[in-house]
Amino acid sequence: MRYLIDNNITPCGWHEVETEEIENKLGVQVDKLYLAKSFPHSVEKAEMPHLRILSFSTIFYSPKGAPKPEKNPVVVISTVTNTGEMRQFVAKNTNDKPVLESFIKYVRNFDPDIIVGYGTNRQNWPYLLGRSRKLGVNLFVDRANTEPHTSVYGHVSITGRANIDFFDFADYLPEVKVKTLENVADFLGVMKIQERALIEDVDFPAHWESPEKRPLLLKFSKENTKCVLGIAEAMLNFAMQLSNLVGLPLDHVGAAAVGFRVEWFLIREAYKIDELVPKRVERPYFPYAGGVVLETKPGVHENIAVLDFKSMYPNIMITQNVSPDTYVPPSEPEPPCGVNVAPRGKA
Repeated sequence: MRYLIDNNITPCGWHEVETEEIENKLGVQVDKLYLAKSFPHSVEKAEMPHLRILSFSTIFYSPKGAPKPEKNPVVVISTVTNTGEMRQFVAKNTNDKPVLESFIKYVRNFDPDIIVGYGTNRQNWPYLLGRSRKLGVNLFVDRANTEPHTSVYGHVSITGRANIDFFDFADYLPEVKVKTLENVADFLGVMKIQERALIEDVDFPAHWESPEKRPLLLKFSKENTKCVLGIAEAMLNFAMQLSNLVGLPLDHVGAAAVGFRVEWFLIREAYKIDELVPKRVERPYFPYAGGVVLETKPGVHENIAVLDFKSMYPNIMITQNVSPDTYVPPSEPEPPCGVNVAPRGKA
């Protein structure tokens, strides 16, 4: 980040730099290797580069309980590229080592610039990494023969490729209340829910074990991957513009909290006017009174409703439109955009 700021480099922007071609002694997967002979400088250019994009989704098999990479296999990995190629890697019974090896080989052969998924930072990549280590397979899907690793903001970094989890951008769709893959794809017009073959996670084992139901599970996986690519095509420009505006790399910006995005934007802007933002310093912790927490009554309870918000109060105001300046008194007509009605009282 310091290098980007010092040299006025903006992610997802065009830059020029004087270079000299050198021998590839690093063993990295690139067409050519260049040594920079000057510092980069930005170029005003709006044209989008042609990038290779790979979307993927996975299905894990666990006959009992939540799947764990130490003992439960990856039975299906589906991929779709922006060139229109679809591939599916399916395990024979529960032998998933060939699935992982074939997936790794395919990624390296296609050599994507961007890998996209939905929920992949928290689920798919950690599971694939854990499973690969269990089976003695190197998950080298990057361009430098290293494994994916969790980075600064909880996102998974893949060297030489931008790994984007579009679940991190779902909060920008306040109209979608439940941020599932199928709901987001339906809202964006990628694939309507009515056209989907939907299967709950708990039903994966039954579908995998049944010769009659397994084709439906494979279809479900393919449709998931198509939805991921469709969401990427609908939101990638937004993600790139946000990255370019804030100054955080494309794979960072979605996972970073709003506060970090604002902070990095301010740091870059301050540097332009020769101002230095003070370093972070550790401050003593002072407890404060929080919300009311009621004591639970032991026992089995039915008809439980759970309502939870993130602690980013400005986000709640924007998403739910509960800012005082947008309050509509009962005596006034309801605006065309609609209103949120308080669940209790008349406020």
